[in-house]
Amino acid sequence: MLLYGRGAAAIAREVGKAGVPCTINEAKEFVEQFMAEFPAIAELIARTHDQVDNQGYVETLWGRREYFYDVPGDDGQIKARQKRMAFNFLYN
Repeated sequence: MLLYGRGAAAIAREVGKAGVPCTINEAKEFVEQFMAEFPAIAELIARTHDQVDNQGYVETLWGRREYFYDVPGDDGQIKARQKRMAFNFLYN
């Protein structure tokens, strides 16, 4: 299972909890292979992230919008969280 938005360390940890040994490098490799095999998913994620960066919001087919505001100090963790939230808003 691909855990969207999780870093390699978090994926390795979760897989390890399930009793399957997994290194951070193996988790990173898995994500890279998954994205290479399913480029449409990678493109959808990238397009959603670009919308957050360029527009500050995402919009559903029905016109419902979710806004994401700039964070003072350009906090990378908060911005990454906003991008995950945007993707989930559109596709969950």
